[in-house]
Amino acid sequence: MKPSTKQSKGRGRPRKFDKKAALDGAVALFMTKGYSAASLDDLSNAMGIKRPSIYNAFGNKEAIFIQCVEHYFETISAPLAQALQCESLEEAFMGFFTCLLDFYCNENLGCMATSTMPAEAAENGTVTSFYNTIIYRIDALLQDRLETAREINNTNLRAQLLQGLMQTLSLRARAGAKRSELETLYRFGLAKILD
Repeated sequence: MKPSTKQSKGRGRPRKFDKKAALDGAVALFMTKGYSAASLDDLSNAMGIKRPSIYNAFGNKEAIFIQCVEHYFETISAPLAQALQCESLEEAFMGFFTCLLDFYCNENLGCMATSTMPAEAAENGTVTSFYNTIIYRIDALLQDRLETAREINNTNLRAQLLQGLMQTLSLRARAGAKRSELETLYRFGLAKILD
């Protein structure tokens, strides 16, 4: 079943909320409670919008969740992409992982996709499909950067290992690991993957 994203067209009163702020509130809720435990009343409170307006603006709970994941990735993608522009491959990935830790260590919530999607993907085909799309998009981003370094081979496997490193950092951040521990881990991991 596809998530409902039907939006009203010109009927009723104009919106009196900031869509970005509403999504920020929903992201924080989903990252704290997960998808299944977040009720529509929780979403209404977190987004600062009454339930009927949520449906009109965002669709059902599943659609809100997918929009939240997209919003989360839009928020973090610009600084991550900028870090990867560094000429030195090692410095590019050091900057990339430093930037990731800025997000992961913020309230020790880790990555939204890693923290919330695996459990939901086991029972929800739409989330499974969307999660796979995210995994492949991240692999492609990392592989593209690896391929700019002519001396690197097996870029597809190295990209997958880099994403595995991203996921373990996220999970460890969520479990309360200190940033210094995570920095040591990603530096060691990068040295092995980029060798």
